[in-house]
Formats: sequence, C-alpha cells, structure tokens
Amino acid sequence: MKYLKKFFILILTMLLTIILFILGISLNLKYTITDTLGKAVKEEITDNIVDTISQNSEMSEEEIRTEINKVLEDNPTINKTMEDCFDKAMDILNGKDVKDLDLKNEIETIINENEAALKEYGINITEEDKQQILGYVSSEEFNGEFNNFVTDFKQDIPAQTLTILNIFNIIISKTFKIILICLLVVLIILIAVLKKSLYKWLSNFSVATIINGILYSTVFILLEELLKNNNDINITLSSFKLYGFIMLSIGILSIILNLILKKINKTQIEEKQNNN
Repeated sequence: MKYLKKFFILILTMLLTIILFILGISLNLKYTITDTLGKAVKEEITDNIVDTISQNSEMSEEEIRTEINKVLEDNPTINKTMEDCFDKAMDILNGKDVKDLDLKNEIETIINENEAALKEYGINITEEDKQQILGYVSSEEFNGEFNNFVTDFKQDIPAQTLTILNIFNIIISKTFKIILICLLVVLIILIAVLKKSLYKWLSNFSVATIINGILYSTVFILLEELLKNNNDINITLSSFKLYGFIMLSIGILSIILNLILKKINKTQIEEKQNNN
C-alpha cells in the first residue's frame, strides 16, 4: 500500500509537470506570434511614416525613425492592434477567407495621443501627412504586404508545425487556460491529501517547475538559434525563455519554502514532546 501510494504520487507529479508545460505554451504562443507579426507590421508602418514626414522635415530619416520607434514601442494601442493582426494571421494560416486589415482608427489614435510628444522632438505631423499615413494603413498595398508576410511565414514553416499551430489556436483560448489551472489545483490538492500534509506537496511542485524551467530555458534558446539560422523570418521566443526562468525561480523558492516549513514543523513537534 505504501509503494502504491508513492507510485500514485509519482504519476500525479508527472501530470503536474506535463500540465505546467502545456500551460507555458498556452500562455506564450499568442504573444510569440503577435510579437513576430508585430515587428513586421510596425516596420511597414514606420517606413511609411518616416517617408511621409521626412518630405517636410529638416530631421534625417534615421532621427525620425528613432523617435517614431519610441512612440510605437510598448504602446497599448499598437499592442492591441498587433492582437488584431494575430487573429487575422491565424485565419490566413487556417485557410479561412478574411477581410482586409484596416488599422486606420488605431493608427489615428496613436498619432493623436503622441502628437505633442513628437513635436517636442521636432517632428510635426501635418493634416496632409496624417491623411497620407492613414490612407496607407488601410490600403490594398499595406494589406498585400501583410498577407504576403503571413503567406511566406506559412510556406517557410514545416507542415507538421502548421498543424500544431492550428491545434494551438484552441490551446491559447481562455477556456483552455482556465481548465489547465483548475487541473493544477486539483493535482496539488490530491498530492497534499496523499501526503497528509499542508506543505509537503511543495517538493513535488518544485520538481515539476524545475523540470519545466530547464526545458523552457534551454530548449527554446536552442530552437530560437535554429530558427534564426534556417529562416529569414526572425521569430522571437523570449516569452518562452522567460517562462522557463520563472519556473526555475518558482521551483527554487518552493524548495526553500518546503525546507523552512519542515524545520518549523519539526521544531513545533520537538517543543510539544518536551512539554509533555
């Protein structure tokens, strides 16, 4: 019976490890593809803005580009726009008929919100410049560039990877994430019940997180290097690597917390025995 319980705990720990691995993919895949698409879209938009503004500015194109990049970097509106790009890209990858990507409202919001800041850098966007930029981001040319990028991306990745991406379209859903988190809680409770302890489950949790940390922080670093060497498209896997480092940190903290609680529990038991 004792060995059967240990075996069952081992199985639960393995399931915990697998679910944490799948959760990492579910949490990071959309960000990775959004970030990859975002770089391409931002580059196209930036090129057009720089070309338009440089026609009526004394600043060099490089200076204008530097300041525009500051505006587009980590901008909440542009980040939301990239999610829209992702949704359309996934439709293209899945072979669905899609409408044109129209970023006119989003880009107009970004320009209006940052117009004052750009003026401080010596960049003045006239109404004519604005209309030219907005016309571009809703044009057939821009949509053609975007569609070509996604199509090239689709052609460059192996068929097996494309199939996986289609499956991941389900995996990245909020519902799937909630299911995984609920399963994690249930597994931890089961391990705690079998170990008859409020803290001993931390040792199993630390094993699962450290294994995931090692896998994510090494495998995805190697995978990113391979993708850089074999593809023209620069796919950033930084979010996966960060997840790996977070898992390693959680694993180490779990070990430390387990040792502290174990020591406290041991001290309490000894004090209770001495009092008796």
